[in-house]
Amino acid sequence: RYKTELDVHNKAQSALLIPISKKTYTTLKVIMWVIIPLLIFLSWIIFVLPIKVLLRIALGDPFNSKNISNLRISGITLISFMLLPILSSWLLPLFLGSRLPKEIYFPVWLYIHDIKGWLVGGLAMLILANAFKSGYELQQEQDLTV
Repeated sequence: RYKTELDVHNKAQSALLIPISKKTYTTLKVIMWVIIPLLIFLSWIIFVLPIKVLLRIALGDPFNSKNISNLRISGITLISFMLLPILSSWLLPLFLGSRLPKEIYFPVWLYIHDIKGWLVGGLAMLILANAFKSGYELQQEQDLTV
């Protein structure tokens, strides 16, 4: 079904309406209230933690446990963040069932191709975390010998 309304400026706006039960609507509403703060938190992990690592490197303390854990958390989050829409594309038909029109679909392989940078970035952060761990261990070893 399509619904067309006139807004304040008399321009037609169309919306796709999917008939769902009140229980499904309530469930989706609760899920959205959980997903929005989760996305904000994930964005903080993806952007703020690497900036903190860069600041510690700039201050001359590159090899410490905080940098290693921040890089690992950011790398795992980047990879998980990429998988979130794929997971939701499988869960959405589960909730909506046959009420979802066949015209609405999610091309998973095209999506993976489009955001392969997130995957590469996540893997790069995990590799960098392992390199920092090796540097941290070498620094600890050197501190014990001096």
